[in-house]
Amino acid sequence: MTITIEIAPIAETIMAASMQALAKTDENQDITRSKITSDDKKLILFLSWAEEKGFGLSDKVMVARDGACAHHGMIAISDISDGETLFQIPRKMLLHPGTTDISDILEKEKDQIQGSSGWAPLLISLMYEYTSEQSPWRPYFNLVPDFTELDLPMFWNKEDRNSLLKGSGVN
Repeated sequence: MTITIEIAPIAETIMAASMQALAKTDENQDITRSKITSDDKKLILFLSWAEEKGFGLSDKVMVARDGACAHHGMIAISDISDGETLFQIPRKMLLHPGTTDISDILEKEKDQIQGSSGWAPLLISLMYEYTSEQSPWRPYFNLVPDFTELDLPMFWNKEDRNSLLKGSGVN
């Protein structure tokens, strides 16, 4: 069984507009799947892994560094219709407490770790797989930036947050 995820029409519009703006910044830039260069081995390994595991990726998008908000992202390379499927993930490749290598332990200890939110088993699964070099999801985790590389307000010092977010309603 395959899970199909459709993105909302507003997100499609934003991605398409971002891609058009990127294309206009450098008229000589050819935005195709060939933008993936050999120096981005982690991305190449991820895309190979995803193909091997049966992930589906529409011809209307690409995964790349160029044009992404941070590190890697999915970028529209042609118009996307409302409700159009952009990628598919096989159910067996979803990371959750039932698919992690420690699923037996989580099941055995479920009464001890199940909090009111229900997030604990998933977070434990994620932490375990993220720290395991043998994780079946290693090619994906290798693309995830270390939290120290993220330039997000939650990692800013208090003075920067107050100064840079003043009047935004976020601080």
